Parts: sequence; structure tokens; C-alpha cells
Amino acid sequence: MRLIPVILAAGLVVLSGCDDLGLVTPVDPNAPAFTASFDSIQITDAEILGITYSSYKQPASFYNEDLQRGALYYENTVSIGFNGPGEVPCIELSTNSHQQALEWFQEGLGNSPYYGPIIGEGETERYFEFRCKYKPDSTLVMHDRVHKLSYLDRSMYNTFKPTPRIGRFNFRPLDENAVKSLVEYFWFIENYQMGGRQALAAVPASTSDTVYCALYDLATSYGDWDLRDQIAVRRTVYSVSRSSGDIVKRVYTIRTVQGRMN
Repeated sequence: MRLIPVILAAGLVVLSGCDDLGLVTPVDPNAPAFTASFDSIQITDAEILGITYSSYKQPASFYNEDLQRGALYYENTVSIGFNGPGEVPCIELSTNSHQQALEWFQEGLGNSPYYGPIIGEGETERYFEFRCKYKPDSTLVMHDRVHKLSYLDRSMYNTFKPTPRIGRFNFRPLDENAVKSLVEYFWFIENYQMGGRQALAAVPASTSDTVYCALYDLATSYGDWDLRDQIAVRRTVYSVSRSSGDIVKRVYTIRTVQGRMN
């Protein structure tokens, strides 16, 4: 059994008004006016609406990649063919070996009838990457990746049965800057293709044994005909143990604002 990645196209529309909500002025995508601390965010309904119906996606300083028409895929126990007993888990793979990463690519996406041979590869401190084209549309590029174990281990996290513990952060030094960067990276890979997702701020904090980061974002559920959009302001708290590197993620909806009528 394989998970075949789906390439989605999401458009961002700038609106000048929202029905009976009155005039909604889209925010300057480079300079939203809200303020945030680790414990809370100060943002008005008007600011939320202005951000939602604008081209804004995330703060300019956030982790970001220009994938153009590309999509990401992280090799996992399903894509390479799980042979163990019991139910099939979906666990993203990690290694420090380029050869092992290449073999996983060849076993997974590299053997898919939908994708062509490698057209490029690279690596960062976070991952190994192998790029190949999507055969039905050769203008689309798949960025196939394997986590570097020296950065992130997700062997304890099964996507099919999610838990608050989502991985182990192995990067050192484990400080606020490193955890904030990790949180922004998570947000990017989870939301870069998602319409209705806009990051507001990531604010770190720490104690003697744990490094935290609070990620604030907007999650819009678009209403059907004659229903309003629902805009959730979310606070996601990541905690990383200084001793083990274990990452725990908890998501809270702190406010909901009604958007435009459809």
C-alpha cells in the first residue's frame, strides 16, 4: 500500500468588501498591526477579517520556501512498503545517510508510475531531497524528502493515530531560536498548500528544562451557500524537552470570528 501525494492548487483572493460585514480593508501583507506574546495575542475582529481576505500568508521573517508549482512529500513507512505485523503505521523516515535516503526514495516515490527519474537533489541541515517530475504534468515538480536524523526524528509519531508527542528534536544547541525555527518549519510544511491558513506569529519562551513556542494562526472554514465563513484564531503550543528533545504539540482555538456570507 502506498500513499500517493496529491498536488493542490490554492488561490488567494483580495476582497474589498464582505457583504453585510461592511467594508473590509485588506491588510498590508508586509505589516499586519496585531501584537503577540507567548501567552496571548492582541488582534481585533477588523484585523482578523482584513488578514483573512488579503494575500497575506505568513510574516516575512518566517521560514519559507519558493516551491513554485512544486509539492513536498516525506518518505514514510507506507510509501516504502510496510512489512511488519499488525496495522500499517504511517511514520515519516529519518536518517543521516544520503545512501539510505536515496534507497527510500527509490523504494517509495521513485517506483511510482506517476513520477519520473531524479532531475535534481540537495540537502540542508533539515533533510535530504530528491526532485522528480509529475508525469501527467511535467511542469509540476515533486520535492521528495527524508528527514535528517541529526535534526528531527519522527519514528514515534504515527500519522494515522496522531498523539501530542510528534517527534524528537535532535538539533543542538536546543534554544529558543532553534525551537522557533523548527515550529515555523512545521507550519510551512503543513500549510504551504492550504487555502484558509495564515500564520500570525511564533513566540518562544523557556524554563530550565523545557523550551516552548506559541504559534498563532488563522484557520478559515469556508461556508457553503448562504452560510458564513468561520475564522478560528488558534494558539498552538510546542514544548521541547531540553534533556530528551521530545516535542509535544497542543492546539487551542482561542477565538472564532464570523466571516463573509457566501
